Amino acid sequence: MTRSIINAAVLASVACFCLNAEPIHLKVKVPFEFRMGEVRMPAGDYVVSEDRGLVKVGNTAGSPTAVYVTVPTSRRNSKVAGSVEFNVYNGEHFLHRLWEPESHRGLIVPQGKYEKEVARRSTGITLTAVALGKK
Repeated sequence: MTRSIINAAVLASVACFCLNAEPIHLKVKVPFEFRMGEVRMPAGDYVVSEDRGLVKVGNTAGSPTAVYVTVPTSRRNSKVAGSVEFNVYNGEHFLHRLWEPESHRGLIVPQGKYEKEVARRSTGITLTAVALGKK
C-alpha cells in the first residue's frame, strides 16, 4: 500500500512538472554519430522539440527522427547556456540529458536496451556535452 502511494506521488509530481512547463524548441549541431534509444543518428544539425515529456530529435537534412519519453530534472544554476549531454562508452555516444538555456529545467533520456548492453560491456563511461541555442 505504501509503495503504491509513493509511486502515485512521484507520477503526479512528474505530470505537474510536464504540464506546467513551456515546450522546448532547440537547435544543436552534433559533431559525431550518436544514438537516441535504438535509433542511430548521424553527425549533423538537429532540431530538438519537447512537449509534456515527449522529446523529438530530428536531423535538419530530413532523417532520421527519434521520439522518446523523458524524465524531468533540474539544476541549481539557471544562468548557464543550454547543452545536450551524451554518455560515451568505448567511443559510442548516447543522448543522455538536455538542458534548456538560461533555465533550471532539464530532461533525462532513459537508457534504452542497447545502451544498457553497451554499458555492461564497457570499461568505463565519460560524459560529452554539446552547446545549443534556442530555435
